[in-house]
Amino acid sequence: MKIIALLGVLLCLWSCDIIEPHDPLMGDWLWQESYSYGCFSNYKTVAKPGERIILHLKAPNQYTISKNDTLKEEGTFRLEGVEGQGTDKKELQLQLINAKQPTTPTNTVLWGQAIRELTNKRLYLANDYGTGGSGSYYVRAR
Repeated sequence: MKIIALLGVLLCLWSCDIIEPHDPLMGDWLWQESYSYGCFSNYKTVAKPGERIILHLKAPNQYTISKNDTLKEEGTFRLEGVEGQGTDKKELQLQLINAKQPTTPTNTVLWGQAIRELTNKRLYLANDYGTGGSGSYYVRAR
């Protein structure tokens, strides 16, 4: 009888996920690397061993950035469709607004805002300019 009740609870929880899908953008993203290229600079910054910079996105449009469990920045964000660089297609951009920085900013997160890749495990944000661009890679934090 207990097994049947447990299966019923698990089935209910599983079906709730089907009815109410989770937004793949929301949650914790571990920063991996950022880069910049163009006529003024070409460089790549990667996470140092043991360094954990987390971009946390949650509803309703709130975000935080922490480094090794210390809050570095918090505020709100919005998603906006904008014209893509060199294309007729619209791109979805992640725009951080109303940022508050309680401590020194990380300066390594969110170099770029167009969402170029979004899966359950990976997030790639990038910006292209006329003379160069920048981007940041994240993986889903555990």
